[in-house]
Amino acid sequence: EYGICDEPMQESFVLKPMDDFAASKAAATQYCVKEAMSRDLPIYTIRPFFVYGNYELRTRLITSMILGASRENR
Repeated sequence: EYGICDEPMQESFVLKPMDDFAASKAAATQYCVKEAMSRDLPIYTIRPFFVYGNYELRTRLITSMILGASRENR
């Protein structure tokens, strides 16, 4: 949603989607913000970064959960 950044991303950054998927995520986020403001709803946006995948640290959330679960099932 943020596009390419040369510095660590911050929530205050303007959204600059670079492809259709990112644009659809940004649009959904903006729609939820609009609904939250116009209807006084407690809607929150969560953007987890790097929660799992190749080359992820074993200490990251999803990776550590998967490894922990696989150890339990031995």
